[in-house]
Amino acid sequence: PPIADVMSAAVQPFAHEERFERGDTFASLLTRLGVDGADAVQLVKQHGKAKPFRALRPGMTVQAETTDYGALLALRFISGRDTVLGFAREGDGFRVIEEPAKLARQVVLKSGEIRSSLFAAADEIDLPDPITMQIADIFSGDIDFHRDLRKGDRFSVVYEAFHHNGRLLKSGRVLAAEF
Repeated sequence: PPIADVMSAAVQPFAHEERFERGDTFASLLTRLGVDGADAVQLVKQHGKAKPFRALRPGMTVQAETTDYGALLALRFISGRDTVLGFAREGDGFRVIEEPAKLARQVVLKSGEIRSSLFAAADEIDLPDPITMQIADIFSGDIDFHRDLRKGDRFSVVYEAFHHNGRLLKSGRVLAAEF
């Protein structure tokens, strides 16, 4: 059906999410997201040199909203600068989206036990690398992490984590740490 007919009816959007992989083209990504070919062509023709096209990198997760016919309603992803980039339907075309990501701050507590190294223990509990580095910096004056660690040593850390739409986007500062 023509876009005008699709858009005038009450639209129940479908959400799709895919990772932009190394070797992907924008067209292949849109196909995996279920976007209609005509909308893909229109989007590239209208905004092929726009910032969202230039900012998309392998590993980024892209979210699309489509109708059940595959008409693109919106396409969004988080750029490396905590900015939501993408496109939204506007009439028969699309407009560029560029807005600050709404981040939710969460305080996280994690504890681990040394079996071989601080980094191995941090990996076991899914502690973000920047937080592990902050722990190492905090205790570097008291602990030689190459010689002083013993199997069975325990540590705990309280840190900030920032989420966007329920997805961890980045870690923040260490708020408290114990070794």
